[in-house]
Formats: sequence, C-alpha cells, structure tokens
Amino acid sequence: MALIDDINARLDETLEEVRVQSTKIDSINALADGLRQQIADLLAQSGVPQAVLDKVNLVFDAVKAQGAKVDETLNENTPPQPA
Repeated sequence: MALIDDINARLDETLEEVRVQSTKIDSINALADGLRQQIADLLAQSGVPQAVLDKVNLVFDAVKAQGAKVDETLNENTPPQPA
C-alpha cells in the first residue's frame, strides 16, 4: 500500500506543478517532467536494466524537443482572448 500512496502523492505533486504553470507549453513540460520522474523511479525500483531507463529518458527528451513545435501550433490554433 505504501507504493500506491507514494505514486498518488507524486501524481498530486505533478498535477499541482502543471496547474501553476502560466503557459500551455510550460504545463506540458511540467507534466512530462513529472511523468518522466515517476516512470524512472518505478522502473528503477523494479530493477530494469539501465538501457531501459536510458530509453525512457530518450522518449521524454524527444517530447521536450518538440515543445517549440507544440507551442507554435497551439498559438496558431488558439483564438485570442477577448479584451
């Protein structure tokens, strides 16, 4: 049960970090960072090889590298706020 409590606490922390971000891309990056850490921690505890952990990091690095494209697309397709 302690593992589930720990996972829930970390998810709460990630959710709060996403909520306090002021831009769309910052929220996405905060979510990716939180999920990356949670997945890495769980995999490390399960004893998977370092190569698997490295691959997980590569996936999240690719997500962050696409951040500028995501932000650009969101800005292009989000109507301006009314004054």
